[in-house]
Formats: sequence, C-alpha cells, structure tokens
Amino acid sequence: MPRTGITHSSSMWRSTALVTLGVVALALLGGGWAATRTLLAQHDRNDRQRLGGIVGQFAPVLETRLQLADALVRDLTAGDAAGDEDTLRTRLQRSGNFLGVALVPWSRVGSGNEPAQLTDWPVALHDFSAAERLELSTGQSVLEEVAAEPGPADIYLAHMLLVDGQRQIGFFKITPNWLWRGLDELPNDVALAVLQPAKRVILRGPRLPAQVVANLSGAEGDARLPLQPAALSWRQGAASWHAAVLQIHLSGGLAGSAWSIAALDNYEVSAFVVPFLPGA
Repeated sequence: MPRTGITHSSSMWRSTALVTLGVVALALLGGGWAATRTLLAQHDRNDRQRLGGIVGQFAPVLETRLQLADALVRDLTAGDAAGDEDTLRTRLQRSGNFLGVALVPWSRVGSGNEPAQLTDWPVALHDFSAAERLELSTGQSVLEEVAAEPGPADIYLAHMLLVDGQRQIGFFKITPNWLWRGLDELPNDVALAVLQPAKRVILRGPRLPAQVVANLSGAEGDARLPLQPAALSWRQGAASWHAAVLQIHLSGGLAGSAWSIAALDNYEVSAFVVPFLPGA
C-alpha cells in the first residue's frame, strides 16, 4: 500500500522548516541592518564630537595669540616711537612674534589713491574703508590678511603710531611659525583650515584639497549658540566629508573680519562598516 500519510507529513515538515528558516534569516538580516545603522549613527556622532572638540581647542589659542600680538604692538608703539623704522623693527624682532614692520604715512592710507605698497615684502595691502580709518584713528588695530602662495596668508596688524610727531600706519607682519604653532599636531585623518568671511582662505592643511575648503565659505554657527561649532556634512565626488566650524571673535582693541576655524576629515563609511559585516 502507498505510504501517503508519511509522505504528506514529510512534505509538511520540509515546508514548515523552510518557512521557519526564511523567517529566521529575515530576522537576522533585519537585526544586522539595524545594528549596522546604529553603529553608523554612533560613529557619526563620535566623529562630529571629535571634530568639534578639535576646533574648540584651537579657536581660543588663536584668539589669545592675536590679542597678544595686539598688546605687544601697543606696548612697543606707546607714545612717540622716537626713532626710525629700523629701530622699531629691531625691537619687534626681539619679541619673536613679528617678522618686521613697514610704515606708511597716514595721508596715504584710505585716501582713494593706489594701495600702499610695502617695499619690504612683495605684497600690497588694500585701501582702508571709512570704518577701518575710524578704527585706526581711535587707537584700534586692524587685522589684515594677504594671500600668499604657497603656504598660509601673510597676517598683518595695522596700527597708528607717532614717529617724530608724525602719524604713521605701521603694518606689523606676524611671524607665521608663532601664530600657527601646534596646528599641525593633529590626528592623521584630520586637517585644519582657517577662513575669512570674504571667502579668503587664510590657512589650508597640506592634505586638504582647495575644492573641499570652498564648501566651508558660507558656514555659519548658530547665533543662539555662538560658542558651539557648526557641523557640516557633504559629498565631494566619491568622498564624504565631515567638518566642524567655529568662529574666532576679535575683542578688545582688535578690529577686522572675524575668522572661522574648521576641522575636517574624509568620512570613509566603508572603512568603518566592512569589519562589522561578517558579524552582522
């Protein structure tokens, strides 16, 4: 006699087993995908916090150095410089914070004529605006940036002083090794950039493509949280980037455009996910 009952029971068992295995497989896949998403989200948060911590560390350092440079200029130019440009330059170089100074008569600054050409260095500083002339005339220093290739921009402090009773504007060139010291002590996957609001790149890390820095030009922090870095993410070609941007605020007698400092890294998702795939 045919064993119909046994055959039917075996077929039912196989069908049930296949359905059960399918359900288990789907559950495992779903759980693995959920676990991977959780890990990615946590890694994303950790990376943003790390970049925010880096800019939060370096922003006050730059602020302090700029304020110190301004204080030194004020101290060295108090009253009548009572000497000549060479004497003032020697005093500045002893401090180690400045490469030198060039003096331009006040009558030539902001007068609508050609920008004052500093003969000491092959650069020309732009003509001062009416607001900047007012700031200089009231004893403030104006921060100026002049693009330089290769390397970071040349940074100057413009300050009014008296030489033999005559008003002059001194362009004090800050020593770059002193100003940027320590900014290269970063993890290998992180690069720093410093920008000026007019989309002028002041400093760009050696491993950082210029096209990537261009994405930071319009980055602004939350006005309600001025001390909190702004977090950015974007894709550039095949690469994904994370950045934390924090504005450096000028204070005291130092005027000029505020800078923004950014920490960036190339966010390689695959390098993080692949090791977890077998387990997932």
